[in-house]
Amino acid sequence: MKRKVTRLNTIFLALLGVYIVLAFSSNPPNGYTGAPGEQTCQSCHSNMNPNYAGTVEILGLPTTIQPNSIHNITIRVTATAGSPVRSGVELTTLNGNNQNAGTVIATGAFLTQASGGGRTYVKHSNAQPFSSNITDFTFTWQAPSGPSNDPITMYAAAVLGNNGNGNGMDRVVTTSKTGTMAMAATPLSVSIGNVSHVSCFGGNDGAALATGSGGTPPYSFSWSTGFMGAFPMNLDEGIYIVTCTDAASMTATAMVTITEPSQIVVSTVSVTAIDCDNPNGKATINATGGNPG
Repeated sequence: MKRKVTRLNTIFLALLGVYIVLAFSSNPPNGYTGAPGEQTCQSCHSNMNPNYAGTVEILGLPTTIQPNSIHNITIRVTATAGSPVRSGVELTTLNGNNQNAGTVIATGAFLTQASGGGRTYVKHSNAQPFSSNITDFTFTWQAPSGPSNDPITMYAAAVLGNNGNGNGMDRVVTTSKTGTMAMAATPLSVSIGNVSHVSCFGGNDGAALATGSGGTPPYSFSWSTGFMGAFPMNLDEGIYIVTCTDAASMTATAMVTITEPSQIVVSTVSVTAIDCDNPNGKATINATGGNPG
């Protein structure tokens, strides 16, 4: 009976090992990136292969991270010794308080995402074979809106695998990469100055100058007339709206009213006619409107 139980235990452990290999080669569990408070893949892949060596890199995370910016991140696994057959990865992104940072917008081929313990994980959906000793896993990540100067760290673990021949004789490598959140830009705004109103009734010699500030320079300007630029001229009377667009595609608007003088009106105030007793006539007139002076 004892021998039978031992044999059953052996079979159970063998089946469990097969299950782990098959399951983790397609969807590893959360929490094995080597981030603070986490283990690495070595917890399951014991008995490391002494002949395997390699690295895992995180590519695409800038040193200075702009708020809400979008980045294509590549997890690159490189085999430098031995002949590992395939690799799998897992990555999480944390802020300075070791809390989840940013948003995974989309995962590329062979990757999936999952959440657990308040963290988001990007991990292989299927382990991938090496090509020229390299495997790449790419996903799209959007940075958080802040706070400024907060460190953002990506933690990744990778397995240099032996093609599923058990969960031993693999090699686990880890890495991390840190960027810092940039100072948040002041909100984009636009103002209109140096306004020249139309000088004569019915004229079109008005002008205005738009100036952008805040946001992310450089700026471009478009007016409700269709004019492109900061300084439209030859404007007639009317209301004009300018839209300022910065390098981050943020927009701000401002409005200005160009006026013109009223039409000149001449009226007769008095007339003194000439006669035999007064050969000198005179007339008095009054003008209104226009641009006096």
